[in-house]
Amino acid sequence: MHQLSATGNPWLDPAIDAIGSTNVYVDHQVKGWQSLQEELSGSVPSNVVVVVLPDAAHENIPYDSYIVDKLSDAASQPTVIVAVGKDLAAKSSVVDDALKIANENDAKAATDLKGGLLETVQEISAEIPAGSGSPGTGGADVLMPVVIGGVVLIAAAGTAIGLLARRRRRA
Repeated sequence: MHQLSATGNPWLDPAIDAIGSTNVYVDHQVKGWQSLQEELSGSVPSNVVVVVLPDAAHENIPYDSYIVDKLSDAASQPTVIVAVGKDLAAKSSVVDDALKIANENDAKAATDLKGGLLETVQEISAEIPAGSGSPGTGGADVLMPVVIGGVVLIAAAGTAIGLLARRRRRA
């Protein structure tokens, strides 16, 4: 039996906790969860989160996209793909058609959950723009602040050396 949770959905809180340290979470009540977790872990890129919950997770939700919204808010990655039972959903800050792609793969997931999820991951990953960072970076490379800081330091050092040389010439 599940305990009460902050979200009112006993499957959602463990998923939110898990995606803080991994980008693939499969609930233990999902049939074949261990093999599915292993298969997905080797196939999901680091900028995508995949969460698989049992069909019962649909119960007690205030609106249809509640689960994907909550997981997306909690994830540090820009793209979240969720399977609740055999129903796929997705949300992405860098791929506008993520939900459409997930919905198109619902039929495959209904007969082959792993295949439907992997196809969704591949199709959405192919749409992610190159160099997309995590939310808030605007797609900027993580090293860009270091490069800019280095240029500023070199410019400051060059200015200081120039000013010191000018003082010595005047003296």
